[in-house]
Amino acid sequence: MQTDREIIRPACAEVKRPVPMDLVCEVCGAEVEVWSDEEEPHCPGCGAELKKEA
Repeated sequence: MQTDREIIRPACAEVKRPVPMDLVCEVCGAEVEVWSDEEEPHCPGCGAELKKEA
């Protein structure tokens, strides 16, 4: 039974907020700022796909 002190939140209530990440392009060496929610970031200098480290 649920009491007044217990609050059940749906899974969607805990949404992750994107954060900026600094990456270095492996192809041209450019420093690139991308957001953590970008699925396939690309280097604006050479167009190479950037790899986010897990």
